[in-house]
This record gives sequence, structure tokens and C-alpha cells, in this order.
Amino acid sequence: THLDSLYFLRGQTDTEQYLETFYYELDPQFSTNADFKVAKILANDMLSVYLMGELESLESTNLRNMVLPLPDVRPTWQDSKTDLTELIYLLDSKGCFGNVPLTQLASYISNAFNVHLDMNLSRTFCDMKIRNNPTPWLDKAKEALLKRMQTWKRNKKNGNSE
Repeated sequence: THLDSLYFLRGQTDTEQYLETFYYELDPQFSTNADFKVAKILANDMLSVYLMGELESLESTNLRNMVLPLPDVRPTWQDSKTDLTELIYLLDSKGCFGNVPLTQLASYISNAFNVHLDMNLSRTFCDMKIRNNPTPWLDKAKEALLKRMQTWKRNKKNGNSE
């Protein structure tokens, strides 16, 4: 700049300029008060670039952890969409995935199981609540699992394995 000769010539101290508190500890044959100020500005710029890079790295890592790639072979949900909604509400109610919002959980599960769910989950939930048995799919799923376990026990007792 046009003031470089004033700020950066060694040995020409203008004591009326703002001085750093350690100015008198510097070697005037080696540096000037403005050298430190410029170095501080450049260091802060470099630190800012570094920190922004680290933040971007952390954010992209978080995104990669949140959105796991689905496997090449994707099973397709064979039961009704309402049945899948029962399962989603079960997983959400039990807190199986922590504090993931219900809509995000539903979106991920519908994508994972190749099913297009109506994202108006609360409407489906209201319909489920007014049924005589609000959770028929969950009841049948539990029965099927218990039956499988009993069959396994029976087969193991008879020397067969599943």
C-alpha cells in the first residue's frame, strides 16, 4: 500500500502509532510493530480457513453417518402399508433409533423396504387407533416369532436343526 514505507521500514519507529505491549521487547533491526499486526491478520485468516475445513469435514462425516447407503439387494415389504406404519410407530414409540424424527424414520424405512408410504402418518395412526384391535400386525408378528422359536425348540429336542 502507499503506507508500507511508514509501517514496514525497520528502525523508523513512530511512537505515536498504536504499539503492541511487547513492542519494546522486539529487535528493531529485525521487525516492526506492523509486522506483528500483519502476521496476526494472516494467521487468523489461515486459522479461519482451517476451522471452516474442519467444520465441513465434521458435517460431511455426520451426513455420511446419518444416511447409510442401502445394500444392493433390497427386500420389498410384502404386507400392507398400514402394517409397515404399525412397525414404524412401534420402533419410534420404543425409542429404538433415539430421537430421530418420526417422518425421517418413516422415510428411511419406506426407502429401505421399497415401499412408498403416504407421509401423512398421523392420519394412518388415527385410523389405527379406532380399530377394534389397533395392532393386528404386531400381534401376528409376535405369534409368528413365538411359533418359530417353539418349532426350533421342538426340532432341537428331536435332533434336527433349523
